[in-house]
Amino acid sequence: MAGDEETMEESMMEKIGEMILTDPKCLTGHPTCDRCRTKRKKCITCLLEIGSIRCFAIEKVMEYVKLSCKHAHYGCKETMFYNQREEHENKCNYSPCSCPVEGCLFSTGSSEELGQHVKEHHPSFPMEFRFKVPFDVWLDENVSSHMLQERTEGLLFLITNLKESCGYKITVTCIGTMSLQGKFFCEIMYRSKSGSCLKLKTSMDRVKGLQGAISYSNSSTEFLLVPKNSTPFPDKVKLEVRIHRSMSKTEQ
Repeated sequence: MAGDEETMEESMMEKIGEMILTDPKCLTGHPTCDRCRTKRKKCITCLLEIGSIRCFAIEKVMEYVKLSCKHAHYGCKETMFYNQREEHENKCNYSPCSCPVEGCLFSTGSSEELGQHVKEHHPSFPMEFRFKVPFDVWLDENVSSHMLQERTEGLLFLITNLKESCGYKITVTCIGTMSLQGKFFCEIMYRSKSGSCLKLKTSMDRVKGLQGAISYSNSSTEFLLVPKNSTPFPDKVKLEVRIHRSMSKTEQ
């Protein structure tokens, strides 16, 4: 019996494919789908109007059908019941990453493609750097983010600068797909006008885009706090940054 149920479920999934079934039916009672209701507006069986009438037959079927995540081709292997699909996909770690340039709608499931897109279409936005090589970053106190791009691999990183009542909260994230999570380590150093030095050493979280980086910065406990009025430069925060790949256990 279990084998028959699995075969039936697989067969139903093949027939459903990528179409998302909803629950309307026509005035006669024939079940239909949301696509027919939107485009045809009439039942293909009896030609009567399709109303917003719940079709309990389809609802019952969908309770027992498992579907793949729409981000499966990006690497997600989760399957879930139909009524759980939307919630999962909204939080799925394999959803595509988006261009961090404000107003750009480009998105992709490849971190390399995202880097190439920025290099070709927004060449003036990112500051280039090399892994393991320290470099200086000048942050404008009124600018909330600063994009970085690794010169050889083209991977993107974002320094986020959020104003707090006591100073500036600095975080660094990697923009890309799930495969980049936990792969990079960052060191940030700040020198105040009094000569004191603040340092942050932390592994970097991966985010999907600009909004993800800002949300991360708001909630993260891994940040560098630059005290208010401590910078030696008017309206600027100077940081020394070094980014490198995280070492494996055998390298540590």
